[in-house]
Amino acid sequence: MIDILKKTAKHSIIYGSGNIFVMLIGFILMPLYTRFLSPEEYGVYSIVWIMGSILALLYDMGIITGMLRWYYEYPDSEQKKRRVVLSTSAVFITLASCVFTAVFIMFSKQISCLLFKTDQYFRLVNFMVLATFFNSAAGVPLNVFRVKEQPSKFVFVSILRVAVLILFTVFYLVISRQGLEGVFKSFFVSSVFITAVLFFLTWKDFEKAFSWNDLSGMLRVGLPYFPVLFFSWIIDFSDRYILGRMATLSDVGLYSIGYKIGQIVYIPTRAFLFAWPPILFSIARNKDAPKIFSKLFNYYTACIFFIALSVSLFGIDVIKIFTTPVYYEASKVIPYIAFSYLLYGAYGYMLFALILKKDMLVQPLFLALAAVLNVILNILLIPLYGMTGAAMATLFAYAFVAFATYIKAQRCYRVNYEFDKLSKILGSAFILFFLGFFVFGKEGPLFFVARLVLIISYPFVLYLLDCFDIEVVTELKKLLLLKNKEN
Repeated sequence: MIDILKKTAKHSIIYGSGNIFVMLIGFILMPLYTRFLSPEEYGVYSIVWIMGSILALLYDMGIITGMLRWYYEYPDSEQKKRRVVLSTSAVFITLASCVFTAVFIMFSKQISCLLFKTDQYFRLVNFMVLATFFNSAAGVPLNVFRVKEQPSKFVFVSILRVAVLILFTVFYLVISRQGLEGVFKSFFVSSVFITAVLFFLTWKDFEKAFSWNDLSGMLRVGLPYFPVLFFSWIIDFSDRYILGRMATLSDVGLYSIGYKIGQIVYIPTRAFLFAWPPILFSIARNKDAPKIFSKLFNYYTACIFFIALSVSLFGIDVIKIFTTPVYYEASKVIPYIAFSYLLYGAYGYMLFALILKKDMLVQPLFLALAAVLNVILNILLIPLYGMTGAAMATLFAYAFVAFATYIKAQRCYRVNYEFDKLSKILGSAFILFFLGFFVFGKEGPLFFVARLVLIISYPFVLYLLDCFDIEVVTELKKLLLLKNKEN
């Protein structure tokens, strides 16, 4: 068990670090955005950015997912055929993206009217479309580092992407004072630069060839995954659009700030799920696999709860550090979003049963139902509770996905989860959350220290409640003692 935990942690850190750097862009740039953009302008920025995210899904069409799977159809001895797979996917994405880009730029004024009831933001739409085009083209060379197991290059490019975007944002937003247009210009210029760098670093990994057979195979693998991405997008982003329609763009701006901070929980969750597949299959070969899956879920849940609890209790402090007073109201949605992504993490973990039994057809159905539920709840709750209603809708949607996946997973692959320990993990977290949010949630250094003590006490409380296996705890103590002796 200790070896599995060490392997899981190692792979999560290596493969998740690059994604962490990319997601950190939003937090690093938040002080600039909130000081040079009003909440209303930040609302416009959020909706255009959401438009770009759904365009990215359309441009991709599941090809990246198909490429990652089809690449391994050929053994290590057939490296040329593997390079043809990469070339084919790169050519297809680039050509398809050219067509989509031309169409969207042609109708950019109509898209602006659809998003904002006015065509005054069509230039922002154009810059976002162009940035999405280059980011999509960069998808294949970026994932070359994954298939060739070169995490150091993946992390290097991720850090470079952050640095370049910050540089151009400072130039266009702070120095040139170009406002919203400057923000999207920085997206466009930095995406061109990073795409060029990626192809320069990976050009030897491509062949001057195109295979219709490989393309057909990648589409067969990737296209069925497209509905999963699409419905996930609705759950994650439709709230901003509906909020903009039923409330104000200022509400969208505030909500987006709170959402971004609550979404910190997604960073370690994504890192784990990114590293999970190879670990999953290695565990599945063990005769005690169900027991291992159950125990690993205890540790995984405890870690995610710790992070969600920390984000919920210190979200307001983060907002005060990174933003200005006009954005402070955004803090009230943070706990809802933090625990939404905790549920997303539970859902992602329990998918292992469907993966092992090759019964993934039900996943798009669950996400589709959750997306419909999310939209309905947004429409019902936003008029009553404003942006808090939108956050509540996200929480309920992910609760539905996690519960439905659990029921289906147990039918496919029975795992006797240790609900006595899980209930202690859950109960302890919510007691500490109640104390930290409602009792010690006020301003002042003493209240800050009180919340910090609550957070630090959480793993010790779980230890005292016997939530961890003695064997694993003993092994961890030995490792720590060994490390101390070495130092």
